Amino acid sequence: MKSEPISIDQENTTEFSPNRGKPLEELIRAAKSDPNAFYPLYLQFVDRIYYFILARVASHQDAEDLCSDVFVRAMKKLHQFDERNSFGAWLFKIARNLTVDNYRKHKNSWLNLSELEIPAAESPIDPETKLVLTKQLQRLDARELDLLSLRYAAGLTFVEIGQILGKSPCAIRKAHNKVLDRLRLNME
Repeated sequence: MKSEPISIDQENTTEFSPNRGKPLEELIRAAKSDPNAFYPLYLQFVDRIYYFILARVASHQDAEDLCSDVFVRAMKKLHQFDERNSFGAWLFKIARNLTVDNYRKHKNSWLNLSELEIPAAESPIDPETKLVLTKQLQRLDARELDLLSLRYAAGLTFVEIGQILGKSPCAIRKAHNKVLDRLRLNME
């Protein structure tokens, strides 16, 4: 599971799928009728789900276990998925719920700052700045951490994050910008 991050800009990308060229909706319909057809969906989302979870738990092992649990649960509940919604948002909602449950059970770290990928800056981040940023991130509440993890560790759009958190894309964008503004202000 430990591989380099994959950049997937659109949810319906089939680059990593053995069924190259098939639309996501077709893959979902096939998986609903045949559990063996779930594998292309797994391939398409596993890295994004894994890195989202890794940013929220204490270790790679925990992230791997939870990532597996996400896809097992998704397979079992695929018949409940409403195809009018985003499949990616549905998966990330499952992942988010499982990480919250994991935190409640084990009280382990809520944010794995050492594994969180900070978006590339114009220049490399020096160790002192990274330490200050880490301290600022630790001050954020769970909702703000969710927002940043979904945006940067999972690479989701504001629309997808809104579907997961039950808010409009506009409200998500505003909340995101507010968190970033506060981080910038505190960094200065």
